[in-house]
This record gives sequence, structure tokens and C-alpha cells, in this order.
Amino acid sequence: MKSYFLAILIAFQYFPASTQVQEITLDSCLHWFRSHYPIFAQLQLQKQTEALQLSSVSKSWFPQLNIIGQATYQSDVTAIEIDIPNILLPDPLSKDQYKFYADLQQLIFDGFSISRQKNALRWQSQMEYVKNDIELYKAEGRVLVLFFSALILNEQQKINSYLISDLDEQILKLQAAVDAGVLLESALQSLLAEKLSTQQRTDEIVYKLKHIRQSLSLMTGRTIGDKDQLLLPELPILKNQVNRKELLWSDMYSNHAEAQWKLKQSQGIPKILLFGQAGYSNPALNFLKKGFDSYYIAGLRLSWNLSPMYSFRNDKELFRLGKSMAALQKDLFHINNQQVINEQLLEIERLQKLMESDALILKYRTNIKEITRSQLDEGTITSADYIRELNAEEKAKVNAILHKIQNIQAHFTLNYYYGQ
Repeated sequence: MKSYFLAILIAFQYFPASTQVQEITLDSCLHWFRSHYPIFAQLQLQKQTEALQLSSVSKSWFPQLNIIGQATYQSDVTAIEIDIPNILLPDPLSKDQYKFYADLQQLIFDGFSISRQKNALRWQSQMEYVKNDIELYKAEGRVLVLFFSALILNEQQKINSYLISDLDEQILKLQAAVDAGVLLESALQSLLAEKLSTQQRTDEIVYKLKHIRQSLSLMTGRTIGDKDQLLLPELPILKNQVNRKELLWSDMYSNHAEAQWKLKQSQGIPKILLFGQAGYSNPALNFLKKGFDSYYIAGLRLSWNLSPMYSFRNDKELFRLGKSMAALQKDLFHINNQQVINEQLLEIERLQKLMESDALILKYRTNIKEITRSQLDEGTITSADYIRELNAEEKAKVNAILHKIQNIQAHFTLNYYYGQ
């Protein structure tokens, strides 16, 4: 017997989490979500990617070294084909020639192309970063919806339980009347059917709650069980200014278009390079000398690529279209976002009026309950009548809590549309 109790004690010691009920706040869910959701890690990787890309572009200033080897056969070679008396002319060169050399170039002036390429790359990287941040913010909105949906379903489940309790009391009364033969069976069956319908709605709520808790567990990386309690957050302070990343992305899109246009312009600017070449070839620089020999060349080179000018007009038009598209996207987002903000403001106004009437309803229900309690003490009503009024008061309380939750959710949702 002692070993049995010892085993139970050890089980409770090593598995306390299975019976422990958590109290989970909205802030905790959002904190777990940000540290667990893959997009957050993707944002960190994007920063590292940008740093590596900028480093690679900066290395365009490093000396460029090429090792080249070639073997050729040509149809003709340079030769002196006139006879000069008393002078022995060299034999013609061989038509098969060989060259192995190293070519070194050092950029001196790049026409601002490297700095403009880095600038365009920064804007592109920041656009990707903000784009991922927008997706992260949208996912935060889903966490917000799931959390409050669970709170609302919990209250709806309570309302259904009170309704089933009322139906049970009525079913007991009707069953007695049917057994006594003073009431038809159909009246009892109607209540039984209503109870089944209410039970079905309760079962649906149970499965919806289970789905929501599974979704929250998946998004936060924490197990949120059926027994864990989600705590109602305090009413937040409302924001009054839109600060959404979508607007920032539109501005970045415009800046990126301008950076791309400047990069295109820099591609048509002449570039100046120092170059050097050292090698071993047959023939070498002295083409009259047969055989392999070493050589070197050093100098200054001007490079001017005129082909970007072919598409100059098209590139300029693309830049203008990109700026116009960014402005239109910004205006469109403002319109759509302001529409949902106005809807949420109306929803808050509606819920506040409901909450005012909830206070009156609850006051009336409490008074009625007190009257029926006195009537029950006097024996003028049955206990079932008192229980029905008691349940009506409890339903009024739950309705008031439900509207309070919806009001807090509407405030959080409005702040969500205003932005971070």
C-alpha cells in the first residue's frame, strides 16, 4: 500500500504540467508568436543577406585579375617580302601561335555605377524586409482574431449551458404533465428537439474552440490545452494616426524606381581603368623574334559603353510609371484602410450603446430575481420558477461580458488598422 502511494507521489512530481492550468494573456501569445513564427527569423536572414550583397558589390573596386591561355592557328603572318642586298632577313613566323598571360585591371572611375548599384540594392532589400514585416503583421492580426474568438465562444458556451438548464426544468414539468395525461406528447417533444438543437450548437462551439486552440498552439509554438484559461486584456488606448508598413512600402517602391533609373544613367558614363598585362608567348611583343619570350604591358584605359542609350527613353518612362504606380498603391491602401477604420469606429459606438443597455437589463434582472426569491420564501412560486429567473440573470451577466469582450476586441482591431 505504501509503494502504491509512493508511485502516485512520484507521478505528480515528474508530471505536474499535465494537470497544471495556464493563464494565458494576449501579450504572451503575441510574444510567443514573434519568437516562433518563421517570418520573424526570415527578417533576420534578410538583414544578413543585404550585408553580404553590399559587400559583394563593394568588391567591384578590388583589382580584377584574369589568367588567360590561348593557342591559335592563323591563315597568314607578318613577313618582309622584299629582298634587301647584303641583309639577311628573318624567317617568317610560324602560323601556330601561343600566348599565356595574366591581365590585371583596377577601376579608377566607375561613373558612379557601384554606389548607385548599392543604393538600388539597399532599397530592394528594405522593400523585401518591409514586405516580410507586413506578412508578419498580418499573421499577428490572425493571432488577435483567434484569441478573441476563443473568449467570445467561451461566453456563448455559458449562455447555451444556462439555456439547456432552463429547458431541463421545463422538460421535467412537461414530463410530469404528460405522465398525468393533461398534456400532449408533442409539446414535450418540441422542447426535447430544442434542447438537442442547443446541444448541437454547444458541440459546435466545443469543436471550434478546439480548432482555435490548436491554431494558437501552432502559431505560438506553445501547447494551449482545453483547460488553459485565456485572460481578457484591458481596454487599450485608441490610436488616432495611421502608421502602416504598407504606406512605407509604397514610398520605398518609389525610391527604388528612382534608384534604378539613376543606375541606368550611370551605365552610359565612361569608365577609366588602370591595366597591366604580363605573359609568356610565341611570338612576344617583338613579332620578328621567333620563339617563346616573356613580356608585359601597362597603361590607362577608357571604356565607354553606348548601348544603354538605346533604351534611354524606355527606362525614363519606366521610372515615371513606377513612381505613378507607387502613388496609386498608396492612395488605394488609404481608401481601403480608412473604410475599415470607419467600420470599427461604428462598431465601437454600437457596442458601447449595448453595454449601456446591458447595465439596465442586469439591474432589472437582479430586481426580478430578488422578488422571485421572496415569492419562493412565501411559497407562491416553485423552485423551477426561481431557477429560471436566476438563469435569466446569469445570461444577462454573460451577455454583458460578451459585449465587453467584443468592445475590447473592436478597440484592438481599430488599433491594428491604425498600425504599429
